[in-house]
Amino acid sequence: YRTAVTSVLAAHTALAYPGAYKQAPTALDVGTGTGLFAMVLAQHGFAVRAIDSCDAMLNVARRCSRTASLWVAV
Repeated sequence: YRTAVTSVLAAHTALAYPGAYKQAPTALDVGTGTGLFAMVLAQHGFAVRAIDSCDAMLNVARRCSRTASLWVAV
């Protein structure tokens, strides 16, 4: 899954020119689960907000983003 997401993001032209934006592009990850997709977006320079209806999943996403030292608003 991570490889597929990374491949899709690599194809996005905004990612090819990271200096083209005055501020980071933003993304909303709805139904984030463990936050894997949100963290991949953050690794590619996005400012990410992640939401999920399950508090337990949000806690996992928070822990994972802190462990990876990525800024993901959960």
